[in-house]
Amino acid sequence: MLSFLRQLFGRGRSERYFIAIDVGSNTAIRSLLFSEAAHDRISLQKQHFELPRRDTYADLVPLVDAHLRRILSQYVKGIRAVPTGIVIGLGSSFAVNDIRTVRRERPKPENAVEPEEIRGILDGFIATETERTINGEQHALAHLMPFRVTLDGYPIHAVSPTTAGRILEVQIFATYVPSALWARLAGLRALWGGMPIRFISDQAAIAAVVITLMNVPDAALIKIGARVTEVTLLADGGIPLTGRFARGGDDVTRAIAARLRMSDADAERIKRQLGATELPRDTLAAVTGVVTGEVEIWLANLVQFFKDNQRMILPDRVYLYGGGAGLALLRQRLAAKAWYHDLTFRDELGVMPLTAEDIPGLRFRNAVSPVRGPEEVALAALIHRADH
Repeated sequence: MLSFLRQLFGRGRSERYFIAIDVGSNTAIRSLLFSEAAHDRISLQKQHFELPRRDTYADLVPLVDAHLRRILSQYVKGIRAVPTGIVIGLGSSFAVNDIRTVRRERPKPENAVEPEEIRGILDGFIATETERTINGEQHALAHLMPFRVTLDGYPIHAVSPTTAGRILEVQIFATYVPSALWARLAGLRALWGGMPIRFISDQAAIAAVVITLMNVPDAALIKIGARVTEVTLLADGGIPLTGRFARGGDDVTRAIAARLRMSDADAERIKRQLGATELPRDTLAAVTGVVTGEVEIWLANLVQFFKDNQRMILPDRVYLYGGGAGLALLRQRLAAKAWYHDLTFRDELGVMPLTAEDIPGLRFRNAVSPVRGPEEVALAALIHRADH
C-alpha cells in the first residue's frame, strides 16, 4: 500500500519528506514538516498546538489522537506525498521510561561477538517485556533504544573479529505507554493506507543527540515541564538513571495566581514575562517572593530525587531545558553550590541552559532554524531522528 501511495502522490520527485512531532507535555504539541533533496534541508511548515487544561492524561488522550490525525492529514495533503519518515516523541505526561540492563553469558567466549547476538538480546527483550503493569495500569512497550554495550565490563562501540569475551551486557532505554493511549497511537499507522511512524521517548532522543552530536558522554539532563520535571543522567555514553517528579512550571503559575488573586492565564503571562517587562513595584516584589519560594520547593524535590535514586556522583555538567528553564531565578539558584554539596565531591557544577540551537546539524537552506529555545530541544532532537 505504501508503494502505491508513493506512486500516486510522489511520482517523479527527488525530495524526501519528513515529519517530527513532539507530544512532550500535557500542554502543547509541536510539529515540523521538512524536506531533503541534494543534501539541502528545507523547512516547509511548523505547527504549535496548545492543549486544553485537563487534570489527567486520560482526559487528553482523545484530544491528542484527534490533533495528531488532523496534522498528519494536513501535511500529507499539502505535499501530496507519503513522508519517508515520521517520528513522534512522547514526554513523561504520556509515557514511562525505564532503564534495563540485560546480561547474557556467551557459551563460547573465545568466539568473536556477532551483531546477531546483540540483536537477539533486543528481540528477547521485546518478546518478554511487551507489556507491563505500572501503578496498577496496563502499559505497552512503545520503543526501546540500546545505549551501551559492554563485554566483560568494558564498553564496546563496534564489533570486530577481535571482539570476544564471556559476559555480554546491553543497556536498554525502554518506553512504555498506557495501553489505552497506545491503541490510539498505533492506530495512526493505518492512516492513508499505512504511515511509516516511529515512536520514541523525548528523553531518549535528547540523550542520544547530546551523547553523539554534542559529544557529551557525562551530564545531567533536567527538563522542567508544566507539571513534571524529568531527570536523566548520562555516564560514559550510557544512561544509569532516568526518572521524574511531580513539580513544574504550573506550580509557580498557580502560586502567583493565588498570591495576586488572578486567573491562571494572567499569572502564566506574568511568569513568562518576569524580568523582561516592567511591573509595578509592589507586584514585582510579590511575584519575586512567590517565585523564589516555589523555586526552593522545586529544588528540594530535585535534591530528594537524586538522594532517592542516585547510584553515582553527579556529572560536572547540568543542562536545563523545557519551559521552566526560562526562569532566571531558578537558574541563579542552581548556580549556587549549597544545593549539591551532599551529592558530589566537586567544588562546582556547570549549570547551563540547553536550547534547540545547541543541537548541531540543524541547518535549513530557506530559513534560520525553525526550532529555537529551551522549549523546543525535544523537537530539535526528533528532527535529527526523523531522517536517520
